[in-house]
Amino acid sequence: MESFKSVLIYIAAIKDLTFMTSSLHHPLHNRLLHRLLLPASLALIGLVLFWPSFTHPFVWDDEEQIVANQAITSLDNVPRFFLGSTFNSGGTEGLTGLYYKPLLTTSFALLYAVFGLEPAGYHVAQVLLHIGNALLLYVLLVRVWRRREAAALLSLLFLIHPVQVESVVYIAGLQEPLFMFFGLLALLAIQRWWLMGPLLLLSLLSKETGIVFALLAPLYAFLLTGKKRLITTLTSITTVGLYLGLRFGVARLPILEHNLTPINRLSLLERIPNIPKIISNYLGDLLWPQQLSISEHWVIGGLNWADFYLPLLLCTLAAAIVFGLWRFQAAEPKESAFFALWFVLALGLHLHLVPLDFTTSDRWLYLPLVGFFAFLISLLPRKKPLLQYPQWQLFALALYLVLLMLRSILRIDNWQSGLTLYRHDIALSPESFDLNNNLGVELHRHNYVEQAQQYFLRSTKLAPYWWTNWNNLGVTLEAEGNLQAAGEAYLLAIENGEYYLAYQNYARLLIKAGKTQEAKTFLESAIEKFPNNSNLQALANHLY
Repeated sequence: MESFKSVLIYIAAIKDLTFMTSSLHHPLHNRLLHRLLLPASLALIGLVLFWPSFTHPFVWDDEEQIVANQAITSLDNVPRFFLGSTFNSGGTEGLTGLYYKPLLTTSFALLYAVFGLEPAGYHVAQVLLHIGNALLLYVLLVRVWRRREAAALLSLLFLIHPVQVESVVYIAGLQEPLFMFFGLLALLAIQRWWLMGPLLLLSLLSKETGIVFALLAPLYAFLLTGKKRLITTLTSITTVGLYLGLRFGVARLPILEHNLTPINRLSLLERIPNIPKIISNYLGDLLWPQQLSISEHWVIGGLNWADFYLPLLLCTLAAAIVFGLWRFQAAEPKESAFFALWFVLALGLHLHLVPLDFTTSDRWLYLPLVGFFAFLISLLPRKKPLLQYPQWQLFALALYLVLLMLRSILRIDNWQSGLTLYRHDIALSPESFDLNNNLGVELHRHNYVEQAQQYFLRSTKLAPYWWTNWNNLGVTLEAEGNLQAAGEAYLLAIENGEYYLAYQNYARLLIKAGKTQEAKTFLESAIEKFPNNSNLQALANHLY
């Protein structure tokens, strides 16, 4: 019923937006009103669409990056965030992980200072940031196109598209709207290099994908403004150099691979044949996202028709169509070229030339979506206002927007809890080792221990080299009284990844089995590795 009410409210908001858009050309409305109505409508639509997410709990990496992250509990730790990665769970002294996103961790610390461990505050902040990005995008597009109705259309698509849901309602996905926010501000400040540079740096420090904006800024100057090309280029290069200095020189954080996911474990030559299918999947999701899952870990089965040749053919046809449209249809070729490059650069980072965490991910379309739809809209004749198109075309567009909204509402509903999310997504991605593990965790929390154990077992078969799944399997084995098998599972978790929970569980198991001296020796080495782990200290104090 709540989702149905949201639909009705949203459709009413769409209707209001359509009326307000048409009123922009009415002589009775003043210029100030023109500038306020569309942004206000976009903000209202965003709040209506995403308000159900405000009650959603922490899920998946939220628990490690926020709930168990000891570093974000004090703002005094902010300088430390620039000296390491993003995780500080288990009592380690430093920040661990593969990525350099100090501004993301700083944002979590600020949100923690205000909201503690109340997820509603994090959700509200993230939704407002997403709405802010839609408004910044609107301002940027008005500047480029000089067409408010076209800018409003793309900003609306950006706001409501179903692939955006993961970036907006997944708290650990805050990095997407965060780097986009500073990147858009940098493009808007392009005539002021002294402001653009720091904004580009903030985007890079939010997520590595911010480098796309460092590339787009010179392209914007060369293709669209024709001003300050040299200083813009030098500013972008200097900013990237400063970021690299911080990452490699200060934080000493190299580019590493975790070798956990199936595609991550392939060599570059083995990953390249996956690219056509990855691109075709992304194009399909942009046009109509039929199946959305938080964890996609597939790899193609070989150079066969379905997995390689057909996707390659589709990608080739798409590229030919795009080039043809740009060559013969574009009213403003430079604008169209800029947004085409926006899409290519943003998507290109996620094609596994450098291996990533998933084969595909919804949230990796947060930035490419803009380039994709902006290119298509930029092909429309500039002299013909959008609302002067035939009624059937406007009806088809409105229907498309409403269908996208309905799909987003359904996807937001999937995220209402970890259990609902994992149960839904595992039906689409049954071979996902982390989804099997996560569903097992949620089932165990709901006291379905036997069912949980089956998912943990499946996860260990899919990824025997991981550590979290072995630890969780050990918990269920211990619960059924199989202490020897539980101990073996904990040791495998320690061997695979030095997992802090496995250290805690194995030490407790030794004490439970009466192996006091062995427990003392083990705890000494564990505490040396995790000096700030209060659970390990408590176990040691119990022995002494």
